[in-house]
Amino acid sequence: MNLITPITSAFIGYLTNKMAIMMLFHPKKNYFGIQGLLIKRKAEIAKSLSHVIVDRLLSHGASGLMSDKEVKKLCDSVASEIISDLEASHGYEFGAAKSMLIGFINDYLSNIIKTPVPQTSDALSDMKGTIVANIIAISDTEIETIITEISKKEFRAIEITGAIVGFLIGVLNVWLA
Repeated sequence: MNLITPITSAFIGYLTNKMAIMMLFHPKKNYFGIQGLLIKRKAEIAKSLSHVIVDRLLSHGASGLMSDKEVKKLCDSVASEIISDLEASHGYEFGAAKSMLIGFINDYLSNIIKTPVPQTSDALSDMKGTIVANIIAISDTEIETIITEISKKEFRAIEITGAIVGFLIGVLNVWLA
């Protein structure tokens, strides 16, 4: 069997997928209407992320991020530490009132944690604007580095898949010829 066609097709498939991954980030500047997808859409991505962060996470309070058991454990730990620090700094033992104070502080902290961020449109808009501005301020190179590091294995799998598909198409081409 002629292996030149399948090997060439595998190489082309690999390079095509590698180029497609590169085009997520390059070219950084717009040339003839062509620019890296993530670079070109950076502002839109930032705006979408700000909506997710503010509308889905912050507006539901930390209770949306932590289970009730985790909130209680955190509050117990913080409350105990506060009481211990007060006892140490003032040289006073709270004795029987200690558990009552820990319970009071725990309830207070739990309510704070479970309380959503105020829903005023100005506050939410300001938070979204700050998030967008901070994401846009990240350099294009840094975005590329972050995403490449996170997705290294997946990008490699995409490249290899291109080679395999290319090879199979080359084999099919030889077989049909």
